[in-house]
Amino acid sequence: AVAFGEGKVSLRSVQEMLGLVEEDLFFRLGEAILKGDVRSGLEVVEEAFDRGVSLGAFADGLTEHFRNLLAVKVGAPPDLPEEELARLREQAEAGSEEDLARLLVMSSDVASELPRSPAPRLRLEVGVVRMAKSLSSVKVEEVLARLGRLEQGLKEGTSVVRRPPKDLEELKGRWEEVADLVARRSPRLGAFLREGRPRRLEDGVLELAFGSTFHRDAVNRQRRVVEEVLKEVFGTKLRVRVLKEEVEGEQYEDERMLKKVLELFDGEVVQG
Repeated sequence: AVAFGEGKVSLRSVQEMLGLVEEDLFFRLGEAILKGDVRSGLEVVEEAFDRGVSLGAFADGLTEHFRNLLAVKVGAPPDLPEEELARLREQAEAGSEEDLARLLVMSSDVASELPRSPAPRLRLEVGVVRMAKSLSSVKVEEVLARLGRLEQGLKEGTSVVRRPPKDLEELKGRWEEVADLVARRSPRLGAFLREGRPRRLEDGVLELAFGSTFHRDAVNRQRRVVEEVLKEVFGTKLRVRVLKEEVEGEQYEDERMLKKVLELFDGEVVQG
């Protein structure tokens, strides 16, 4: 750290004093990303560009912003004014620890790649889009409304069709329903399940493909829950087999995410 007066000045503080970045832009961009609002996120990037903000400094600042969000989320708030900490705590409520860790690593990747990119603004914009799309697009209200309609139908005596899926496409068509019911039992498992995709259905065995070993292993440990929900939805027993596959264009692996988060937090793990 750099000594300045009676305290210490972080890279971000220097950037603010130089007028290279503005705190409000980070909060607005963080809000857009956590909401999955791609348009608003890109508008913030455009505003920063129009103001003459250094894109490299902006990407570094965004990384620090997500680092601060994760820090307050896990109960290790950074040394910042209470007013800013209050804003961070409020925004951190919009994402889980896993969400914020993922966004921290993704923003760090963008910041590290920006200096080598022949089109830094485009790289930053693509990064913002990917970050906004990386979180579940299913809103809690939509899930509750869907479950409410299902429960109302049961109360009114509406029969729920339970029959084995005739093929993989039919199963895919009801996969969101499966994920919703799994999330009702375990929100974390439901989130992990949405990271995979049904790849094959044959002889009562459903293969689920995941782009990361982390998600694959997490679902595999609780595959019995998934199998119970599948039986509830389709009225037949389906065994779940989870697989790891490479996903084209994937920018990070969760094992690397964990390692990088530890590095960004100086190797300290805070138990929540």
